[in-house]
Amino acid sequence: MIGPPPLVPSSFSIPMRVETPDFVLVPLRWDRFHLDFESYMSSVPHLQSTFDLDGSSLELGGQRWPANSDLEFAAIDAAWCQFEWQITRSSFTYTALDREEQQQIACGYIFRSFKVGYHVECQTWVRADRLQSGFDQTFFAWFRSWIDAAWPFASLNVAYPGRDIPWPEWNRIPSQVWSAQTLR
Repeated sequence: MIGPPPLVPSSFSIPMRVETPDFVLVPLRWDRFHLDFESYMSSVPHLQSTFDLDGSSLELGGQRWPANSDLEFAAIDAAWCQFEWQITRSSFTYTALDREEQQQIACGYIFRSFKVGYHVECQTWVRADRLQSGFDQTFFAWFRSWIDAAWPFASLNVAYPGRDIPWPEWNRIPSQVWSAQTLR
């Protein structure tokens, strides 16, 4: 197997589409990279001030992501996200699209946590122009409920850094490694 170990057992059916009255949730695929790119580039200051990458500073051209991202980076990133859910089953990036599926309005991540005491880490963000409407809280609450209902993590400690645990505190938690055997 190429890449990181699976996060979910092979018997688990990965949710491929969820329709709500407000949005459609689907895994991020390379052929939707332009929607993802437009969404995060319209929200650079918001993302830089509220979204963390577990303490690592992904820098592009000397600036913290998503600043200086370009279409090539976006295409590669979306293709990697697709590889992780489709091939390795090790990480799951979901895009929340408007009902017409023409604009990405939010993003949600499910991946293995490497922090002591946690197995899975989930994060969300919404595009900056959706903040005033309260969609950030609405989407996060929906995403969290969906994780509880639709994913096989009931016996695991799931973390929501930046929500339940402030980023500085989260980034001070030591690292660990665990196996997907826990899910079987």
